[in-house]
Amino acid sequence: EQRGVNAVGVDIGGATTDVFSVFEGTFNRTVSANLGMSYSISNVCAEATLPNILRWVPLDMDERELR
Repeated sequence: EQRGVNAVGVDIGGATTDVFSVFEGTFNRTVSANLGMSYSISNVCAEATLPNILRWVPLDMDERELR
């Protein structure tokens, strides 16, 4: 607040993803239920689509292997 900067923090949990931000002095918290990295990973895959996930995988694999 003293420096007048905007900030974003992301907590990727097992079942949810929380985004915390401060823009122009206003605090915001957004919770995306069912978009986590363990219990909800199937929802993440469905939302992002496998081709988009494969773009970021540094290994050579097809969709079948990713599933």
